[in-house]
Amino acid sequence: MLQQLKLLRNLIIRHLKEDPKDKSRFRDVVDVKKIFCLLAFYEVKGFRYAKVGSFLGMNHATIVHHVRTAKDLLKYDPHFKEMYRRIEGMFFMANQEVEISDIESEMNILLIKLKRLRQKRNDYLDKKEKQKLLAEFESDDIITTKTLTENKNPLLWTN
Repeated sequence: MLQQLKLLRNLIIRHLKEDPKDKSRFRDVVDVKKIFCLLAFYEVKGFRYAKVGSFLGMNHATIVHHVRTAKDLLKYDPHFKEMYRRIEGMFFMANQEVEISDIESEMNILLIKLKRLRQKRNDYLDKKEKQKLLAEFESDDIITTKTLTENKNPLLWTN
């Protein structure tokens, strides 16, 4: 998530010439913060208000406010909407590479888990097979012992 937020911040700085971490209250800076928060809200995997707030140096309530007001600005302010769409397109394209690497790492983790599960299954089947063989051996042993004791003729002791 942090990597995506850094990517988004760099795109905004490069193309809109304003930093979302800036403490200024000028309209251009505030609009950039709103764009950052709204894109993070819609596009960043694992979005949490508190994490985005700590990244920007704000509290979560400010992030909630920026997301809500940005949604309204998208409806009514054509200049804001144009800036948002431009950054959104660039972020989507840049984020594809990040998502592909995330997917590949998740696939590797799942393959490792699958390998462990297969090993556990094989261990379980081996244990079950051993128990079955042991049970057969014990039952054969019991039958043999029983047969021997039943067929045993009494010995006559003579002096």
